[in-house]
Amino acid sequence: RDISSITAGDMKRWQASMSSLALSTRNKHLKRVKTMFAGAVEDGILSSSPAKILKQEKSVKRVDRSRQVFVDTEQTKLVLSKLPGTNWKLIFALMRFQGLRRHEVFAIQWANIDLAGNELTIPAETKTGWRAMPIFPEVLELLEAIPKHSRKGKVVEWSRSEESVTELLKRHVEAILGEGNCWPKVCQQLRSTRRTELDAEFEPFVVNEWLGQIATYRDWE
Repeated sequence: RDISSITAGDMKRWQASMSSLALSTRNKHLKRVKTMFAGAVEDGILSSSPAKILKQEKSVKRVDRSRQVFVDTEQTKLVLSKLPGTNWKLIFALMRFQGLRRHEVFAIQWANIDLAGNELTIPAETKTGWRAMPIFPEVLELLEAIPKHSRKGKVVEWSRSEESVTELLKRHVEAILGEGNCWPKVCQQLRSTRRTELDAEFEPFVVNEWLGQIATYRDWE
């Protein structure tokens, strides 16, 4: 067909005809066609593009709410009190009360902690880069209990892979709460729970600066 004979209606019908293709493929074709018609306008072949009404399609995800859990105060206290050793208590507390990501927990060094100034800095090499946040009371109590002569190097000593902490923490939680009673995606839920709590007390932009834009448990997918 002559390019000048193609209408906006033709474009809509063409887009609809791609329904059997994958979303990424449909959008790729759409982008190319819009570029072609825009070029025709620039070259004076067309006065306007019939493809300008077309829009990129967005995927619609169905959120599985059954896998979202708010780790309440009672569960938190019970697990924290029964976890074996300071190292595991710190791992749990840094995610649950500081809202740290798993890799951030293992990146924190004592040089990043100012107990007197009540400030924790997240190293620049982490996902969101350098940021500072207050040390919340539950974590401060654990840190202050560690002898001064031991406050050097990494705060959390970990010889395994970062990924292994998820499965091992799940085992500890199930040993405390009962088999099958650990919430799904244990590390994610701890951080999301903390975000939700902080959102109830502080402005979102403040919490974003502290936690690095972590979603609340209600928004987590």
